[in-house]
Amino acid sequence: MYPLALLPVVGDDLEKMDSRTALRYQNTFMKNALIRGLNNVYEYAGSIVDGNHKSFKEFMGYNQVVREMMQLHIDGDNLFFTTPGPNKITIDRILGGAWTSNPHRIKLKDQLNSWDKRVESWSKKPDTYRGSELRSLLDGMQDLVVKGLIELIHSVKPELLAKNFSAEEMQAMIDDNIVWLATKGNVLLLLPFCTSHHDRSTSKFWPSIAPEGLKAIPDMTKENSSVWSLAPFHPVKFTKNPKV
Repeated sequence: MYPLALLPVVGDDLEKMDSRTALRYQNTFMKNALIRGLNNVYEYAGSIVDGNHKSFKEFMGYNQVVREMMQLHIDGDNLFFTTPGPNKITIDRILGGAWTSNPHRIKLKDQLNSWDKRVESWSKKPDTYRGSELRSLLDGMQDLVVKGLIELIHSVKPELLAKNFSAEEMQAMIDDNIVWLATKGNVLLLLPFCTSHHDRSTSKFWPSIAPEGLKAIPDMTKENSSVWSLAPFHPVKFTKNPKV
């Protein structure tokens, strides 16, 4: 039931932590960002109830951002957990098939595709949009998100990773995955999504973005500032956004 509960995190600097322990929290922070996005869409669907709302267009754009970030994260998880490491063993195998044997993630991708098509249709024909229908769609995704993405966190146990990877090997794998996300995803969405869906009171260290990346975020969000105004936090100032 929405709102989905956030996962517990730590306020430590993950870059100073053993990477085999930090991996769980790297995943947790990103999944919390996605959870905030889903919760936010669900909440707004209760007030933006039809296509006549003044923020309807921006809300459809925000839906697309959250959906795209979820899809990117699923694809990134798939690559990370199924790509053999330096020891030729996949993390998925170490975790007992927690990723590949999970049927919910495949169903979740189907639901994300349905969400994409519905938003595209509503955007073209605003008079067909109903907030109740959007909420119903998200209700149908709830168990899939929890069992297909969130519960995976509990399988990422540092002691299992430590038996198979050195801290340096794990850090290299994490770095490679971050580079993949930045190159395969739309960085114009990825960076501001992370900053606008993270509560800085839980950690001032995440997301770890290079100074030049932070300086670029204002330009990244300028064209679609009205869309980013729907996010939980301001992507540049990190302050809470007022509800529209």
